[in-house]
Amino acid sequence: MVSRGFSRRAHAAPYLSRALTLVRADARMRINQLVVGVDGGGTKTAAVAFWVGEDGDPAAGRVVGRSVAGPSNKNSVGETAAVAAFAQAVGGALEEAGRTEAVGHVSCLVLAMAGVDTEADADFWRKACADTFPGARAVVENDSVAALCSGTDGVLCGIVVISGTGSIGVGATGASAPKLRVGGMGPLLGDGGNGYSMGLAALGAAVKASDGRGPPTPLLAKVLQKYALTDVDGLLVCELQQPGAMRARAPTRACVFAHAHTRTHTHTHTHTHTHTNCYTYRMYVISRIRGKS
Repeated sequence: MVSRGFSRRAHAAPYLSRALTLVRADARMRINQLVVGVDGGGTKTAAVAFWVGEDGDPAAGRVVGRSVAGPSNKNSVGETAAVAAFAQAVGGALEEAGRTEAVGHVSCLVLAMAGVDTEADADFWRKACADTFPGARAVVENDSVAALCSGTDGVLCGIVVISGTGSIGVGATGASAPKLRVGGMGPLLGDGGNGYSMGLAALGAAVKASDGRGPPTPLLAKVLQKYALTDVDGLLVCELQQPGAMRARAPTRACVFAHAHTRTHTHTHTHTHTHTNCYTYRMYVISRIRGKS
């Protein structure tokens, strides 16, 4: 099983370069071309440019450009903002690679995007690729597929549990076998063990500590400090202006980690709940695989 948690999310670009094994053997891949890999999530979008060169080319098979932009899960930020983040991340990677002047150099784009749950979702991103890179092949998958391939050298066989802004468990027994999924439906449809649920727990604990419904917690001061507020009434204003945004933001989750050493009931409960959910994803993916075998 590949287990990818919060601390590894900052290193998304390296695992994407390994996940490009999915398309490197494609007969349509041409030498002296770029492959661009994109990891799009609810917090940020990472892109890498990967050079497919001739034998003897010192840059062949290497990542030549990287970039990070804002979130691109279209289900949470909207289609326009998602495409803008995608374009910014890809553009930044190509700029670092020194090839922004030649869109035709891009032979293939591999998109591993949170929120790609249906064929219509995949078609949306294929169109976004075609609009920017006409003629380039586009491979679009849920971000869990790239995460799995990163731990298996590109082989689509194993189990991955992602705990990022959202959470999902996916398993497969081979490239031709169906990908079996648990979760990944969003917080309103039962997903837990992720940054969103941790942010929600932190905000709830802060508010309850403020009005006396809950025990004192250092999270109260930390949350107020993070958002430059003087009292929890300011949290209500933020929530009304951007419903759900604070729960998904990295600064809110960071409050939980910053005081993990305090071992308060709130911290212990939050971390235990997160670990339990991730374990549950794994066990139910295994159960579904066994049911299909």
